[in-house]
Amino acid sequence: MFNRAPILCARRPSKRCVQLEFVHSRKLAFTRHTACSRKHHRTPVSDATSPLPFHDDDLKLLSVEAVSTQLRASRAFVRLCLSAGCPTRAGKLSAAELLHWLFQKYEDVRELAGFHHLAPVEGLPPAVMRRITMANALFTLLEFGESRASNLLEKALLRRTRKRVEQALDRA
Repeated sequence: MFNRAPILCARRPSKRCVQLEFVHSRKLAFTRHTACSRKHHRTPVSDATSPLPFHDDDLKLLSVEAVSTQLRASRAFVRLCLSAGCPTRAGKLSAAELLHWLFQKYEDVRELAGFHHLAPVEGLPPAVMRRITMANALFTLLEFGESRASNLLEKALLRRTRKRVEQALDRA
């Protein structure tokens, strides 16, 4: 639901912008309090259940093809997530919902893809657990891409990216 009201833009005082209040009440509670709707004000959307700052574009319900394009992930990976239980609404989903779901259910995707299990994250401090969970979801995406890539250079780049994520996780 969008509520629109004209306001004087703080970033561009000479222009009138539209103030939006967006509330999406479903399993995920994304709220955009008040900000300009114009592209020069792409402010993050706060979400108490996710550590990522999602933008309005990330919350739009899209087709599988559009979500894969937006996330720059293969359609096969998005479809694998759907097969593993990622919820949709009338066959559509948002990038934010897919990522949020993947952070919680990456093990289901790994199992369905035939990948080995990763170490459990239960019992770790919440901040560490959140960081490792996000990294594990990213590992799942990168491993899937590497397993499906036919170009040797692409495989090497995906493997190198995965190693960099591992190194960054070790330093943190």
